[in-house]
Amino acid sequence: MRRAKIDPLPYDFEAQDGRIAVKQAYRRKVKSDEVQTLDVCRQVEILSQDVLGTQWASALLSLVYDFIADNIQKPELSHPPFEIPQLRYVKVALATSMPPSDKTEQQEAFLLEELVDPAIEGKWRKYINNDSAIPIPYRHFGDQQCGEFLAFCQHVQYWKTSKLVFVSDFQGMYISNTTLKMISVFLPLFE
Repeated sequence: MRRAKIDPLPYDFEAQDGRIAVKQAYRRKVKSDEVQTLDVCRQVEILSQDVLGTQWASALLSLVYDFIADNIQKPELSHPPFEIPQLRYVKVALATSMPPSDKTEQQEAFLLEELVDPAIEGKWRKYINNDSAIPIPYRHFGDQQCGEFLAFCQHVQYWKTSKLVFVSDFQGMYISNTTLKMISVFLPLFE
C-alpha cells in the first residue's frame, strides 16, 4: 500500500487532512519475491470488485436503516430504549492514470480508499467474523452494543433480501457511541 495526498479529494471523501490509501493489484513472483504490477485492464477488473463489494455492503446497510426508520414511524411501535449506532463504510473509488503520451510507461489503475488510521481513529475491532453469526464479546458496553446491532443488521438483510444476501464480516474503528467506520465482506447466498 502506498500513501498519498490528493487535492481536491474525489467526491465527498471525509478522510482527515485528505489522507487516503492508494492501492493496486499486483502479482508477486514466488521464487524472487519480485512484485509485478498488472496491466490496467486486469487492475480495473480486480479493483472494481472491491469497489462494488463496498457499494453493495453500503446499500445493504442503508436497507437496515430504512427498515428501522419505517418501523419507528408505526404507532404500535416505539423508538428503541437505546441509541441506534450510525455506521458507515469507508469511502472507496476507482481511479486510472491518464494514458501515457509515450510508450515507455503504462496506464495504471488504483483503488482510493479513505484511510483508517488507528493512531488517529482508535483501535481496530472485529465485531462479527464470517465463520459465526455470533458477535465477538467485548467488555466495553459500546462495543458490545455495536456487535449486537450488527447481528441485528444481518438478520434484517437476510430477511429483506428474501434470504439471498447479508454482510458476513464486520470490522472497523469505534470512534464514538454512534460512529463506526467499517470495512466488510458480504456473503451472497443462492439456493
